[in-house]
Amino acid sequence: TKACAADLVVQWFDRAAEKRRVKNTADGGESSKNELTTSTKEKGTSIDYRRALVFLLYGGLYQGMAQEYIYNDIYATLFGSGMDILTASKKVSAEMFVLTPLLCIPAAYLIKGLMGGKTIRGALKKYRDDVVHKKILFINWSE
Repeated sequence: TKACAADLVVQWFDRAAEKRRVKNTADGGESSKNELTTSTKEKGTSIDYRRALVFLLYGGLYQGMAQEYIYNDIYATLFGSGMDILTASKKVSAEMFVLTPLLCIPAAYLIKGLMGGKTIRGALKKYRDDVVHKKILFINWSE
């Protein structure tokens, strides 16, 4: 998917920038070289394929297949296919207050959590905690 490809490009550019920084710092002396080795090991300079897989799964399974079905079939059945202000308002309200908090964002937390070694319960707990303490839904609605 586009999200996975974009993430891999960003990781590649970050990796290239880190390598340039390593080379430039390494030319600066022995103490810089030691500090750099430690920071490079901590940060890592390789592509994070697990992270790319998260983008691929979320982008392909949810954003690609699920949303296509939701928007083109379910929404059309529930709200009609009109483009008038009333139909659009119903669709936007369903998106903001039902789909996003109950499916869209939890799906992202689930995929990320499972890829990060969390259980389903742990991933959903993280979502609930972020909704309550970090106001993630309000942030989503305001941006």
